[in-house]
Amino acid sequence: MQAANRKEYSVTINIFIFLTLICIVGITRIVVIQVTSTNRFESIDLIDEVKYDANADMTATILKIKNTLEKYYGINIYYGELLNEVTSQINANVLYDERATLNMLQNINSELAKYPKGMIDEIQRSGYKVSIYLVRNFNNNNIALANRTSSGNFNIFLSNDPDFAKSMHHEFYHIIEYYIKLEYDIDTVYELWNIYNPKNFKYTNSIQNITNKYVYGLDSDNDLCFVTLYSKFSAQEDRAEVFSEMMTSKEEYTKNKKAKNIINKMNVITTTLRTIFASVGEKEYWQRYEGD
Repeated sequence: MQAANRKEYSVTINIFIFLTLICIVGITRIVVIQVTSTNRFESIDLIDEVKYDANADMTATILKIKNTLEKYYGINIYYGELLNEVTSQINANVLYDERATLNMLQNINSELAKYPKGMIDEIQRSGYKVSIYLVRNFNNNNIALANRTSSGNFNIFLSNDPDFAKSMHHEFYHIIEYYIKLEYDIDTVYELWNIYNPKNFKYTNSIQNITNKYVYGLDSDNDLCFVTLYSKFSAQEDRAEVFSEMMTSKEEYTKNKKAKNIINKMNVITTTLRTIFASVGEKEYWQRYEGD
């Protein structure tokens, strides 16, 4: 996913955990404040999962949190010097900053909590291992990447960027689509998608010739079909951008009469996830835009 033409929004959450890092003369403590709710959005209470040593250094604390997240979600997380070879392959730079690493791990905890617990398990039970790689930045316009290896592993590469949450959900939807494509007929799954695009519209497959027409927040004259300019690149990027908005945006799409096509695209994604994944219930976090 590229940084160009992206919009930033704050994450709206109904239940959350604040993980506050307090560093005093090298001593790191984690303070957890948990708010209860009936919403399924819950982060791991890391204090319950890991017994912290008050004298533990930052490196040890990061490792404990990493191990806790890996155990809870069944994923692999990589960062630091272990990525020297990997970063050269994806044109990125290694993340050495420990405070930044800790912050990214906390964000991963908060954002993964928006998904049904069993969703990643379903993907991995089919033989596809999910891994997250943390990097400092990319040497081009990318802020995140996702790929599928020949051995069947699904990887997400996330940079230390202010748009971390949106990027993470965008790339995670690519992972979901890798899984769908390998297990189902993806053209059948998304057969209704293009109905909600403008008549005779074709994705550009290039960022050079994208116009503001039909883009939410940029076009005031036409019905709106795309949440960002980058949505017009390809159907895959369009769906990833829509899903990212469903997970992070504060935009009131349902109140905009011209955004019906965008809402319909959101409904396609909701129906798809509910159909494909047994772990998905009737009311998940991404359904915030249903009804009004």
